[in-house]
Amino acid sequence: MPGVGIKKEGGVAVSAGVVAFKESGGRVKVLVVRGIAGEHPDLGFYGLPKGLVHEGEADEEAAARDTREETGFRTRVGEYVGSTRYENEFGPKEARYFLAEFAGGKRGKPDGEFVWTGWVPVATALRGLTYKSDREILQKALDKLG
Repeated sequence: MPGVGIKKEGGVAVSAGVVAFKESGGRVKVLVVRGIAGEHPDLGFYGLPKGLVHEGEADEEAAARDTREETGFRTRVGEYVGSTRYENEFGPKEARYFLAEFAGGKRGKPDGEFVWTGWVPVATALRGLTYKSDREILQKALDKLG
């Protein structure tokens, strides 16, 4: 969105994402994205969908919007799961995650950030998410679901 500022709290950029679940073929699956590592798509990472929160936008709204933009899937965003903090080339960042459930839509064409989006079995995600912080957020979400 041109002209829209990024939400910052104490100089830290805020992003919001989802841990989205759906049942498929009798198995619970979680939504993941495969990101690009520079100019080497084969060296990408697997993560949970998330994106920057715009000024004036609620975290939950941003989580749903970014998930739809990145994956093509609509989600119903629910309870807060937890957050992670890290630094990238743009400075400090906090990513806040929410439970979500599949609410429709079809997989869209990945934007320039991602080469693939889709649903994978929870056990696969627990082993395959690239970052420990994403695996911990997924486990927290599972714990909340009981």
